[in-house]
Amino acid sequence: MEYFAFQWHITEACDQRCKHCYIYALGSHAKFQAMALEDMIRAIENCQAFCRKAGRLPYFYLTGGDPILHPQFWQLAGLLKERGLPFAILGNPFHLTDDVCQKLRDHGCRKYQLSLDGLRETHDRIRRPGSYDETLAAIPLLRQAGIHVALMATVSKWNVQEIPALVDVAVEHQADIFAFARYCPSQADRDTTCSPLEYRALLEACWEKFQAYKAAGCPTTFSRKDHLWTLFLYEKGLFPIDEALDPDTIYDGCNCGNCHMTILSDGAVYACRRMESKVGNETSVGPFAYLRPNSEIGSHCKVGDFVEIKNSRLDDGAKAAHLTYVGDSDVGKKVNLGCGVVFVNYDGSKKYRSVVEDGAFIGCNVNLVSPVHVGKDAYIAAGSTITNDVEDGALYVARSKGKSIEGWVEKRGILKK
Repeated sequence: MEYFAFQWHITEACDQRCKHCYIYALGSHAKFQAMALEDMIRAIENCQAFCRKAGRLPYFYLTGGDPILHPQFWQLAGLLKERGLPFAILGNPFHLTDDVCQKLRDHGCRKYQLSLDGLRETHDRIRRPGSYDETLAAIPLLRQAGIHVALMATVSKWNVQEIPALVDVAVEHQADIFAFARYCPSQADRDTTCSPLEYRALLEACWEKFQAYKAAGCPTTFSRKDHLWTLFLYEKGLFPIDEALDPDTIYDGCNCGNCHMTILSDGAVYACRRMESKVGNETSVGPFAYLRPNSEIGSHCKVGDFVEIKNSRLDDGAKAAHLTYVGDSDVGKKVNLGCGVVFVNYDGSKKYRSVVEDGAFIGCNVNLVSPVHVGKDAYIAAGSTITNDVEDGALYVARSKGKSIEGWVEKRGILKK
């Protein structure tokens, strides 16, 4: 049975202040949230239930921040051990001793991933002074305890020229795994990425090193984590494509949502930490729902089958059970969107935004022609097309009066025989 991986950010507390950290980019470092023990227990139970339905085995990647800094870290590790659930850690080297490493192994930790983002000067500038040497010093401690060591580099314009040298460092210090991936910048630092040609040259240089070390019998595994490796190997004639396959076949790609998801310390769920759409705690999504970029779903919400959400926010407790499109809109707390509701946000040249206030009830097959504002606790009758604002607490009906024409079918000569 295949694993389903959960990258679980149990705390935001950290000893480093990395230049590319998502926590600092989002400004949440002021809170340094840590998930409470009772919530971690519920999260484990929910992940196990999810995997039973999906026919998968759960695998946890504990991270943060530095997960070891969580005040209930060892209690969590004990819970995972009791349930026979494997886990790895994505963390810092600063609290690793012989005793700590052995204790991690005894609790079932299989792998410990350390970051190495350049040679000494570059790495310490990105992370903190002294971090480079402490990272390398932690490798033998982990290996002696029987824990596999992975070294991971995040590639940016700051370090792209040094990544090939890190391959040599990983081999020299007997890391079990070496990998790198591109930095996905936040809104504020788009200029930190390297150019496509620089990255293509990096793949070529590292590929040559990988092949040379493999030929020499090097035991280090060189993980091709970045999905651009598939394109690179295709260009070199090393990734053949079966001509009999459908031309629309996807040969490789990101597995987020397919066999991987991210859980934050506040219980929010992302398909990936790098993605811009967020799902809140205890929210139900799917099946066959489509969350597009810049969408945020609050806690205790329901996003049902064939619901599409784009550049919108659903606040806590809001429900869109099925067959609904929410585009460029802000939907308040405990709003009910009936079957077939459509936010008509595009007039052919511009897109407009609508607001639905807390507690509003939007009936089935309602068209909200943006921009409109639906007031708090307002009701909109099913089948209505709304082009004007609706006041708080009002019932709004916007549909033509029904009319029955007697004998019409017979007169038209279409009566079934």
